[in-house]
Amino acid sequence: MGMEYEYIKDFDAWNVRKKKINKDPSVAFIQTGAIWLTSIGVNIGSEIDGKDDDFARPVVIVKKVSPNIFIGVPATSKIVEMPYRSPITILGRSGQAVCSHIKSLDRKRLIRYVGKIDQQDFKNIMEILAGMFSYPKVETPASPYGGAGESRLPHGDGDTIVADDELNAS
Repeated sequence: MGMEYEYIKDFDAWNVRKKKINKDPSVAFIQTGAIWLTSIGVNIGSEIDGKDDDFARPVVIVKKVSPNIFIGVPATSKIVEMPYRSPITILGRSGQAVCSHIKSLDRKRLIRYVGKIDQQDFKNIMEILAGMFSYPKVETPASPYGGAGESRLPHGDGDTIVADDELNAS
């Protein structure tokens, strides 16, 4: 009978580490499809946390959005059958990309390059993300503020669809 390990979130240690990361002048090269050990920290509630002293875990870079910022999907070695998870292989080991924990990150958080993701694994992740962010297109009447908005966004309760123009009306 093994002893159960109780995970305690150490926000204070993460805060100290985060200050060091922020001051670090070194920068890494952001490339879509790269896997980096990334300091993602201690997060709130059920959000995925980093591990060990660097509060890190592998992250797949899915989109470079500026010279310093990228969108990343954290990975785990814990394989669980859940929506928004995609099987991946990192350094010959099986794991999962946890697409539901997609996150915008600064390149200062990148610790060590791990490798490039398999093309099919990357395609699977992108298909899951596309499905997560797709909404059914609905027809709306022309806006009295000048033209109907092209995109349709859930508003308030998540079921009411409004045009972009209506969101910006004052």
